[in-house]
Amino acid sequence: MKNPLNIFATELARLGASFRAFAERALSLAPAYVFTDCPSSSTGRYHNTDELGPDGTVLHTKRVFAVADALVTALGIGHYRDLVLTAVLLHDACKQGLYRSGRTVNTHPAIAANLTSFVAGYYPGIINGRAAALLADCVGFHYGPWGTGDYAINSLADLSVPALVVHAADYIASRKGVYVNV
Repeated sequence: MKNPLNIFATELARLGASFRAFAERALSLAPAYVFTDCPSSSTGRYHNTDELGPDGTVLHTKRVFAVADALVTALGIGHYRDLVLTAVLLHDACKQGLYRSGRTVNTHPAIAANLTSFVAGYYPGIINGRAAALLADCVGFHYGPWGTGDYAINSLADLSVPALVVHAADYIASRKGVYVNV
């Protein structure tokens, strides 16, 4: 099995110690298929073709990370950098559900948010409770207006600033024809 901490070593190194420790624990608990055989899209409609292979979700996550990092700088919200970038690393950590299903599960934002909340509860004190709740929201709301269940919204104005940045980075990085070199 590929080690997610090695796969995302460059990205993890960009995080402060607390968020890095949190992300490492969460990535270690994510389903293994995500790091070995998980295209970023099961239909091919929403992502570039180079993300449709076995490492597609990993490549996509790295691209979203790069876009999110740039957006945090462009928007002058550096105080949210670690939170946003950690959310990006976790946003598709359960892309096909808890077990490999061969297709994108439309509730994967909620599943990944639950994983985030589980890590926060199991390892209390790594990040504070407010940051943990905001982090779970950023992961859960990454679909933006296409969210479902507890993560459905009426308007992008309903999102917190960090959740909006995570959604925007994911949206931008997943557009066909937008190429982010990572």
